Amino acid sequence: MHVPYRDSKLTRLLQDSLGGNSRTLMIACASPSDVDFVETLNTLNYANRAKNIKNKATFLQCYGLCLILQIKFSSELRGRIAALEAELNEYKQGKKLTGEDGQEIVNDQYLENVSLQHENNRLRTRIKALDETIDILRTRSIQLQQNLEMAKLGELGTAQEGGDNPSSNGEGAEKGSSITSAIRGYIEELEGLRVQLIEARSTNEELRKQNQRYRSHAAESGNSVPTSPCMINSTTAANNNTTSLIKAAKREIRQQKKLAAMQANGEESSNTHILIEEEYEEALEEDDMEDAADEEEDEEDEAVELVISKERDQLCNDLASLQEDISIKEMLVAEIQQKDRRLKQMQQDYERKMIELTERISNIAAERDKIIADITSKAGGKQSEEKVKQVKDDYEKKIGSLKVEFKKYKSIEKEHQRMQMQQNRQMQDMQRIQNEILEMKRNKVELMRKLKEENKKAREAERDNIKRLAGMEKQKESKVHKIRQIQQQENQIRQLKAQAAQKAEAIKRKTEECQRLREKQRQTEGIGGARRVNLNQTTTISHPMNTTMPQQNFCNCFSSSCQKAVFDHGKNAELDQTQRQTISKMEEEMDRQVKERQLLQEELLKLDSTPCSTNDEKQC
Repeated sequence: MHVPYRDSKLTRLLQDSLGGNSRTLMIACASPSDVDFVETLNTLNYANRAKNIKNKATFLQCYGLCLILQIKFSSELRGRIAALEAELNEYKQGKKLTGEDGQEIVNDQYLENVSLQHENNRLRTRIKALDETIDILRTRSIQLQQNLEMAKLGELGTAQEGGDNPSSNGEGAEKGSSITSAIRGYIEELEGLRVQLIEARSTNEELRKQNQRYRSHAAESGNSVPTSPCMINSTTAANNNTTSLIKAAKREIRQQKKLAAMQANGEESSNTHILIEEEYEEALEEDDMEDAADEEEDEEDEAVELVISKERDQLCNDLASLQEDISIKEMLVAEIQQKDRRLKQMQQDYERKMIELTERISNIAAERDKIIADITSKAGGKQSEEKVKQVKDDYEKKIGSLKVEFKKYKSIEKEHQRMQMQQNRQMQDMQRIQNEILEMKRNKVELMRKLKEENKKAREAERDNIKRLAGMEKQKESKVHKIRQIQQQENQIRQLKAQAAQKAEAIKRKTEECQRLREKQRQTEGIGGARRVNLNQTTTISHPMNTTMPQQNFCNCFSSSCQKAVFDHGKNAELDQTQRQTISKMEEEMDRQVKERQLLQEELLKLDSTPCSTNDEKQC
């Protein structure tokens, strides 16, 4: 049984919930019967209205409490983020790992790294302590060597002097103190030279290792990296790397020249495309009256713009690649310059060390000769000769070691000279590369200029297209407006012609009706005259015949016979008057319609003349 929705209990239960802080859904029960069509339609409309109720759910709360909760929540989130970042750092450092079962495991490698760091710190402190101990022991060894030399010289002096006077003892003490200071200075210089030699050897070893690392890195990456010019055993590899680097640079320059030529060709093609676009714009201006031609021209414009955009993108890509090549070559030149500066600095250091060594060798030799001369002048005999020979041998050993070091530095100097020549060749190549970089920069500037010109031409072409399209739109709008005016005028002409035809038909009908009414009026006037004549005749005849009759009978006879004729005569007079009024009104209406017809004909003539003027304007 169908239940109307207004009588449904479900509707009454839901009427307080339709809206508010909720979204309403409606279950509609409809009947398929034709009898309940109206109720079914109302039910569906009601359910649709209920379904369209959409309110946003809102809730009331205190702003201060909300702010406090928000601050608390944000602080909790910050603490949680900090804890998660710390945990993430622990995972990144390898302190913690995740096992197969998902549990956290402390990494043994991390613990080992921590212990190694502690051990490293402990060893560093120990190295510092050992360095201090070495310094102390070095000073102590210098002091002991000095004491030993002084003891030897003291024994030599006592053996030579024997029983001399005390004044000579004072002079000997003064000379002994001067000799002691000189020996101490020599020993300190020798120790310093030994330390410098050890440092130079360690530096040389470190540079050799660095060279090997560079070479291994170059072998892995497949690029030729120039080696350090201070290496002695790697000169051949450095030459090969430098030559390969120069060849690669030349090859890249040739490729970039080809690219520049291709870009020049691309510029010519872009210029031709621009000329084609200009010619096409002229064609558009000529054929702008046809819609189909306009669509084809728009499609061709889009194709030309697409080609120009592709060429512009290609030019930008070429410019980016050229910039990348320039930056690579600049980095290469900067690296070569840096190595040149390092080579010059090392050459200066070696020259300075060689000068210092030569000066020290000469000074030591002079001091040796002076000491030997002093010893020989003070004492004589076999023992003194042995002492002199021993001192001479010691100093000769020291001088020999210094000469060996000097020869090593001399060989290093020769190697540096050879490396300097090679570096000069590299500098020449670098100068050539710099010139090529300048040429590439000029090409880059030229490409940027061309790109700006292309962008400018594209913008101008776009502006021209926009102006042309705006002009075409205006022309189209004006044409549409003129067409609408012509259509309106044609509609007005048709309406006026229809009105004129209707009025002519109405005038024709009214004239015919007027003619019928006039004919009818004439007929009625003729019948009324005949009746009046008959009435007069009857009255004139009846009077002599009834002279002897009483007066009452005469009056009755007259009234009964003439009353009807009088009534008919009055009625006919009223009809004649109404017909005359109707005819006069119809004549006035006909005159008015004739005037309106004349006005319409004049307006039609005017409208017929206006299309000719519009056509003349069109032809103009």
